[in-house]
Amino acid sequence: MGINIGLVEKVTAEFQKLDPNDVQGVEKVLFKAYPVLINPAFMTQMDKARRKTPLPAKYTLIQQFVDNKGGTLRVGQDGLLTYVPQAVKNTATKSNFGSGGTQGMTSFGGMG
Repeated sequence: MGINIGLVEKVTAEFQKLDPNDVQGVEKVLFKAYPVLINPAFMTQMDKARRKTPLPAKYTLIQQFVDNKGGTLRVGQDGLLTYVPQAVKNTATKSNFGSGGTQGMTSFGGMG
């Protein structure tokens, strides 16, 4: 999936007019930049992190989106929203497990 140029342009235009102290404005642009915030699969976890993330950090997340022309969010180990560049977003995370699941390496000696 490629970068949504229209979205980047819209967010950039809104960001240029955005007051970093405008709580509602920052929230509005944050939701526009990062649709993952309204994805039902992640909504509860992301919403908790969004509420916990301070306003200046949210503004910075939008700035990172604009500067890097896209990206996504993840919840960091501190429970706050963290920026993830587009290149990382488009890359699958390597699993330590092979195609055979746990390949018999369970605490009970595997499944035979």
